[in-house]
Amino acid sequence: MSCSNTVDAFMLSEEREQDSLNVKLNVSSSNPINGVIKILSNSSVISEDVFYKKELKNIYEFTLKDTEVHQLPKNFTTNLINLTILNLENNKLVELPPNISCLANLVHLNVSCNNFHTLSEDVSHLLKLIVLNVNHNTLSDIPKTICNLKNLKVLEMSENNLHYLPESLGDLENLEKLDVSKNILECLPNSIGNLSNLFILNVSQNKLTDIPESFKNLYLLNCLNISHNIMEVLPECLIELPNISSLNVSHNKLQAFDEVLKCAEKLLTLDLSYNDLKIIPKWLFTDHCMFLRDLIISHNHHMTEDCSKQEIFDTGAKYVFKKSLKYLNTSNCNVTTPYLKFLEGLQGLEVLDMSNDLNKFVNSKLPKNMLWEIQVNTLNWSVLLKELWLSNVGLVSVPEDLTRLTSLEVLDLSYNELNWLPDSFCRLKTLKKCKLSKNELAYLPEECGQLEELQEFNLDGNKLCSLPGSFANLTKLYFCDLYDNLLDAVPVELQKLLSLQSLDLEYNHFSTSDLLEKRPENEFFSKYETLKTNLRQQREFYHQRYNCQRPEESLDYNNTSEDATDNELEDVSSGSFAEPPAKDLSWWPSRCVQSLR
Repeated sequence: MSCSNTVDAFMLSEEREQDSLNVKLNVSSSNPINGVIKILSNSSVISEDVFYKKELKNIYEFTLKDTEVHQLPKNFTTNLINLTILNLENNKLVELPPNISCLANLVHLNVSCNNFHTLSEDVSHLLKLIVLNVNHNTLSDIPKTICNLKNLKVLEMSENNLHYLPESLGDLENLEKLDVSKNILECLPNSIGNLSNLFILNVSQNKLTDIPESFKNLYLLNCLNISHNIMEVLPECLIELPNISSLNVSHNKLQAFDEVLKCAEKLLTLDLSYNDLKIIPKWLFTDHCMFLRDLIISHNHHMTEDCSKQEIFDTGAKYVFKKSLKYLNTSNCNVTTPYLKFLEGLQGLEVLDMSNDLNKFVNSKLPKNMLWEIQVNTLNWSVLLKELWLSNVGLVSVPEDLTRLTSLEVLDLSYNELNWLPDSFCRLKTLKKCKLSKNELAYLPEECGQLEELQEFNLDGNKLCSLPGSFANLTKLYFCDLYDNLLDAVPVELQKLLSLQSLDLEYNHFSTSDLLEKRPENEFFSKYETLKTNLRQQREFYHQRYNCQRPEESLDYNNTSEDATDNELEDVSSGSFAEPPAKDLSWWPSRCVQSLR
């Protein structure tokens, strides 16, 4: 429990008696009490005694958060008559405080993350209320009298069980933000078009098939999220909205997005991902969208080959976007190498993602991006490119001229068919994160130590037998994944990297059974288990490596003799780790899968 106060006029102390919380106010100065009470406790009951204190009349903010409290005392509102902010977030409450209508000065009410099944009509008497947050409850409806809250500017009702919204919602003429996401709404009230001051609207994750025609009256609407619904056709009224800068229509069933939006010239962010689009909207590559900053069209698996033949890709992008487009995501869109022509002229691009998801997540029969080579000349304009994501796209080589991307900080070439890297790769001086997992690399360029800014290096699932000596120069490297390679000993270069915090060397061709027994004083060996744990705890993906049994090694790689070197490590495969998943082993290292089966 904590207490804060602008004039340090009071203190809170906590006493526990039979799982009840008693709060005592101790006046510590002659100044008028005027401040904040915050109660953070594991108690399930709050004593009534504290709310008889007349000093509470000068409290303007009261917080009861993260407790097990189911009900507030009947006298809760007795002396909190000047309260302006009431935060009851994340408790076990099932209803509003008794006589909450007495809190006539309340402007901010937060009862999110509780167990409310209904919202009392008493809330409609709080006429000064500006913010009402009832997120994450189990409300099935809200009272019609909510329209009495004429001063309300923010109404948040996400993550409930709302089937409908009252028609009176449109009477909230001063409302600026409305969030009803994650409910089960099948339609919106026609009166929503009366919310003339609405600036932000989130109706995502519902069951909407359309939106009311009155939507076109929301002239001030700036941010609109209608993602995760079941719309098959873009509503015409949405096309008429003039001031939207952020539009998210992802995760619907849209097959076309051909109409030019009236707000096109003001669009900054557009998300069309996870739909059934057959083609990228042509109007995006005209002067209608001069200021578009973020464009996401990923996971439109039914894009046709006609995309690469459109005339707009010959010259269009050279004359639009200019320096405005910063982020472009075309992953899982049936993109092919010739299609990349449209990238020419994107001078301000900073992040480009053209990857495919792994088969673990996406049906392998669906069309996917196929980029057998990187045409760096198409990216030559993108001098500011910082991130390039090309995972699982069928790459067989890395071009020598990749070094033209002089600002590159993140490069993902994982899950491809690379068996070598050009020496020029080592001249990516700004590279901080490099993912080369699941390729066919047998060696790294001798000068890879020139990647002096490199901090994360994913090399797992390759055929590396050793590391170049210059690897020891990667002094900023703190994450290194060498799992599932052909190393026959612990590379001495790794032992010189003092910044290493995460390392996985398992599933190579050496044994570590005598690791600590032979060299317990070796600092690198003694901390290896910690380094491995650090790596595997970072992402759920890495957890699947636990308890992965190795098959019997051939005699060529049997290094368990008395003459084993100090650099050898054993693959840890004790049964103390969690069992791997029983299904979907397609993404596991082949040797590991065979042993599991």
